[in-house]
Amino acid sequence: MAFYLIPRDERFFGLFQQTASNLAAAVQALLELMHDYVDVASRVRRIKDLEHAGDQFTHAIFDALNRAFVTPFDREDIARLATALDNVLDDAEEAARRMHTFRIERPTPLAIELAEVLVEQCRIIEQAVPLLDGLRDPVRLRQHIVELHRLENHADDLMDRALEDLYVGVSTVPELVRAIHWGDIYNVLERATDRAEDVAVALETIVVKSA
Repeated sequence: MAFYLIPRDERFFGLFQQTASNLAAAVQALLELMHDYVDVASRVRRIKDLEHAGDQFTHAIFDALNRAFVTPFDREDIARLATALDNVLDDAEEAARRMHTFRIERPTPLAIELAEVLVEQCRIIEQAVPLLDGLRDPVRLRQHIVELHRLENHADDLMDRALEDLYVGVSTVPELVRAIHWGDIYNVLERATDRAEDVAVALETIVVKSA
């Protein structure tokens, strides 16, 4: 009984909420860049700044994990969720950076659609993470998890379309280089949506263990 009388370290909930909000802001900035593709270098730097802030939140979570005697849920699940959130942000920043590095003239409609899926996933994550505090509404949390899986499947469909059309009409070396660059960017964007599904899996594990 003495174990349960020791207060749990509740700082994780605040750190996860800050992480999720920062992630949502970063992917929104990525989508805004695609919709209004000007001043690219400075806007990519802004996304990089948000990615750096995300790293700081992740470090804080792992530092808290190392210091806490009693945690709100299993240590490995805290670590898995923190890593999954960080991975989504890393890929979002990577997509923005590659668009700038490859000197992309303008985003394609499919790239914008993939970014829109990612924004929706991160909006849901931002709504889902606060529900971990006390698991007050597990039904709603499960609904968010299901929607994250659905959106990842939609991103897979978009990726299939992107690859089908990628080399259609390519007949010159510059066109081939452009296609290769876009194949790389599409892959990073789709991988980010996969990482968001990893967040769903981490959330689902916590819900199942707490049932």
